[in-house]
Amino acid sequence: MKKASYNVAVFAPLYPDSVFATSTDIPGRTMPRYVLPGLEFYEGVQLALDSWKNKAWH
Repeated sequence: MKKASYNVAVFAPLYPDSVFATSTDIPGRTMPRYVLPGLEFYEGVQLALDSWKNKAWH
């Protein structure tokens, strides 16, 4: 039997404590490289869900 809706959880290593600036950080500092794969994965999930909604598969 098909469900009316689904709950989906996404776990991705985003390292928010390393990204947000503190008073000891240097202004203009770039995002650490090890954050990018998790961030790109999350962006991909968002794109997939948006495409799914636009196709009216929900």
